[in-house]
Order: sequence, then C-alpha cells, then structure tokens
Amino acid sequence: MRGAKAAKAAAGGYVGGPRIAWRYGYRLEQRLDGRHEYMPVAEEQEAIRDMASRYLQGETLRQITDWLQESGIPNVTGRPWAHQAVGAILKREGESLRRRGRAAPRAVGESRAAGTARASRAESRGP
Repeated sequence: MRGAKAAKAAAGGYVGGPRIAWRYGYRLEQRLDGRHEYMPVAEEQEAIRDMASRYLQGETLRQITDWLQESGIPNVTGRPWAHQAVGAILKREGESLRRRGRAAPRAVGESRAAGTARASRAESRGP
C-alpha cells in the first residue's frame, strides 16, 4: 500500500489527509468521477513565478519570505511565511516542470552554486 501511495503522490495525485490537501498554488477539487485533482490557482501561480524569478536572480529564501510578508501575499495556512516553505514550494515546482518535460531556466530546487558550477563547466567545454 505504501508503494502505491508514494507512486500516486510522485505523480502529483491526492493521497488523502487534510494537511496534504494544502498545496500552495493549487486547490483540491473533486472530479465528477469522485476522484480528487489539484487545480491551479491563478493568483498563487503568479506568486510562485515571482518567487522563482527572484530566486533565480540571486535573492535568498529569507529575502523572498520577507517580500511575501511585506506584499501581504497569504499562504495556505494563514500564518506568516517561513523560508523553509518557500524553499519547498520552489523545489516542488522545479521538479514538477522537469517531470512534465518543460525546461526550467535552471533547476529551481538546486542551489545557485551548483547551477553556476554547471554553467562554468559547459562554457569551458566550448562548442
């Protein structure tokens, strides 16, 4: 049973429980066949794009968290943002893009240092 739930979760499916249903950027909706599916929330998706853009421009997770607080952008729990939550959202979204075969500017979930090192190696190889 654990393997099936893990596979369903890895594919982006709903595996039950109220806490799991809180996924920033998505709302859990029941389909006509009774199954649950995460549907994008436009305002939250825009905030995620802004978070990713800021991160890729070099801002730290704490700076992004401060920006979210100052901008009045709510999280799904209604509590103040935590930098760990911002990091988890960026990691999840980066993995989601790769799983769907979309190219991200760089793996959002990896460290900037790793991305810089990879770019340097590619430049040193040349054409």
